[in-house]
Parts: sequence; structure tokens; C-alpha cells
Amino acid sequence: MTAVTVTYSNLFSQSWQNVYDLINNKTNVVDPTTSSSEFRKWIYTREPDGKSLDFADFPFIVIYPGSVNSGVGRMSLKGNARMVTFRFDIDVITSDREFNNREGRGATDCDNLSDDIIQTLNNLTNRNTLSGNNLFNVDVEGGSPVIEPFKEVLTYRRTFSVSLSTRMKVSA
Repeated sequence: MTAVTVTYSNLFSQSWQNVYDLINNKTNVVDPTTSSSEFRKWIYTREPDGKSLDFADFPFIVIYPGSVNSGVGRMSLKGNARMVTFRFDIDVITSDREFNNREGRGATDCDNLSDDIIQTLNNLTNRNTLSGNNLFNVDVEGGSPVIEPFKEVLTYRRTFSVSLSTRMKVSA
């Protein structure tokens, strides 16, 4: 992963990009439908159009653009630095209706991909990479999967809430 340091001028864009790059790395979160030499678009910033011709089918992951809260905690004595908290929601969406002998794998795929995400965000090397780029205190919360329709297909959806924080300069 080539991470870039999060600063006052790139709070939204770079914090999200660093998390996205970790999840999108083929060695961290493995697409269960392809081999290591294949590629398909399966990690998105919003829900894909399931009726589109280029929709690559299930499973897929959505890493939504994040939020930034720079009002957490006290300001520094000079008033130019404070705690900044970043929050991202990540959805893992799988289905039992798949091709290539993958029928009935929705719950299993949801759990396996969820395990990969947790392991990726808790991996010491990845955490050191994030902290080296001004993203500390990784906290991941994932709930039970919800069974719901997506484009007329029943899916398993597990949502993760990921927060990171740092103390940084927040004024020019």
C-alpha cells in the first residue's frame, strides 16, 4: 500500500483513500469469485447499478466516503491543533444466487469477507502504515448481517463502522 499522509488540506480525500487502498489490496481482502490473476471491479464507493451491463455480480464491497469531526476533544494551547476523528462505513454485500458452482455461498462469503476486513484493519503492519500517515486508533465495529433485497435479489449485508483519529493542525 502506498499511503499518503493525512493533513489539514486533504482530511476527507486522503483518509478515505488510505482505508480504500488497504481493503482493495488483493492480498488483504480476497475476492472469492476470481483467481489471483483475474480482475473484476468489486469494491465501490457507492452501491453499483445491479441492472447495468458492467455489474460484475456478487459479492461486492462498498466503502462509502467518510465523515470528519474536528471538534472532538480539547484544542491545543495555541488553538491550532485538536483531535480529529474520521469515520467510514463499509458494506459487504453477498448473495446465494451466483454462478460457477457458487450457489448458496452468500452467508459464507459474507463471513469470510468480513473476517478479511477485520484482519486487514487490525494487522500490525497495516496499522503502522496508517499511523505513519497520521491515522491512529483504528476502531472497527461490525454487526450481524441483514438479509435484504438488492435489485430483486436477496442479499446478506454486513455493515462495518470504522473510525480513526489523530491530533493534528486544523487551522492555517
